[in-house]
This record gives sequence, C-alpha cells and structure tokens, in this order.
Amino acid sequence: VVKRPVELNITPNDLVIDVKELPSPRPANFSGGVGKFSISSTLPSQTFKTNQASVIKYTVTGQGNLKYINLPDLSSVYPSQLEVFSPESQVNATVQGSTVGGNVVFTYSFMPVETGEFKIPPVSLVYFNPETGKYETARSGGFTIKVGQGSASDKSQTVRRFDSRLLPVDHLSMEPRPW
Repeated sequence: VVKRPVELNITPNDLVIDVKELPSPRPANFSGGVGKFSISSTLPSQTFKTNQASVIKYTVTGQGNLKYINLPDLSSVYPSQLEVFSPESQVNATVQGSTVGGNVVFTYSFMPVETGEFKIPPVSLVYFNPETGKYETARSGGFTIKVGQGSASDKSQTVRRFDSRLLPVDHLSMEPRPW
C-alpha cells in the first residue's frame, strides 16, 4: 500500500461575533475587568519598623478577563507616611468551558518612613458584570498598622517630598531670579 498525501480544501463556516461596547459613562476608577470578581488582601504583619520594606498582596479572584485588570494607583490612597512601589502581578488563569477563571495576585512593596499608627484603606475594584449589565465594586480588607523606629537614627531617615516652593529660573542664563 502506497501512502500519498491528500490535498483537502476546507472552507470554514462564517463566524459572526457580536461585540458590545461597555456602557457609558464608565466609572473613573474602572479596573478594565469584565466578568465577576472579588478581591482580598493579605499583610504578613501589622507591626513594622521605619525604612524596612515589606509587601502587601491583593488577590483578585473570579471569572472574566483577569489579565486586563488593573488596581488603582495605591500611592494616592495610602497614607503619605508609607512609600508604595509599583506592583508585580501574576496571573493564574485556566479555561473552564467557555469562560476563563482563576486569579491575579498584585504584590506591592512598601516602606514606612515615619513612626506611628496608620490606616491602610480598603482597595476598591470596579469591574463590569455582563450578567447584571452594571458596573460593580468589590472591596478588599483594610489594615491598621503600627510603625516603630527602625535601626537607623532619626537624622539619617530623611524623607524626600515634593517642594512646591520652586525658585523661578531664567531660561537663558539658568541663574535663579533675585525675587
């Protein structure tokens, strides 16, 4: 028996996809998530020292477009006494029939720069739920933390903050103006 390749001409069925736009107006803090989600937060401890880095994790769990979810800018919601860094994210998604489910973990590093007691507020995750046709909000838990003095002295723990009292500069000579 001689085996020969067979040439087949296959014509796919026409596939029509009806993509609906998200309703307007979109909330200002919309995460990009479409599906059904919940959010939780974990913190390894609630006592810290100044200038010692730690992490807080936010886990978004559910079904939908997990890899497109973004959390709000935490530096705008965290107390100014905590320096917050950009997150690392890890998507753990699996296809379950016609949907994608799993979770995405956002790991934020932060560093307390002052001593005291501070509140880390809950984080809101605004997403669109196609089952209800509405934007919905899930919230993580918040924390109250205590920050003690780190091993360095107060003088070496300089906090750099934006100073709005900038001196005007003459653009030609680059010398400060005398007023």
